[in-house]
Amino acid sequence: MAEYDGSVGERLWHATITAGTPVPLIRTVLQHLDAPPLSSADHPDDVLHGAAWHPASHPARTTWAAPDGTIVFESAPHAVADRWMLYGGEDLNRAAWTIHLSVGVPHDLLAKLAQTAADLLPSTTRPTPRPRSRRPPAGSPQPCPPSAPAVGNRPRRLLP
Repeated sequence: MAEYDGSVGERLWHATITAGTPVPLIRTVLQHLDAPPLSSADHPDDVLHGAAWHPASHPARTTWAAPDGTIVFESAPHAVADRWMLYGGEDLNRAAWTIHLSVGVPHDLLAKLAQTAADLLPSTTRPTPRPRSRRPPAGSPQPCPPSAPAVGNRPRRLLP
């Protein structure tokens, strides 16, 4: 996928998306290409910090890992070709899917991809309020557990 400056203009940026990429992430890129927003959004790391992703800096790149370790958003600021990469799967050493984004990709698209990736995580990785326990008042009768069927009451199996 790519965005161009006009119908016959210069390519502004491009993206490569592998099979298996979650549909919401693909939809986010397509929606941006269909109707880019007029205003610029925050940098993607603002969104990732807010979603409790863990940053790690390396000499040539910075990575943000999802709390459950299934998705990584990576920035290689000095890369010539693919400056941004989003990948995921159960084993991040062999990612099940990847999105590569070139130099020039708008920050609002990166922020939207980061938000969409954070929204993909199961609710068990996000902090959720604890439900209040509903205990019966003291002195009230407790419900009886279901009784096991009597041995003599087993249904007979009919042979064909």
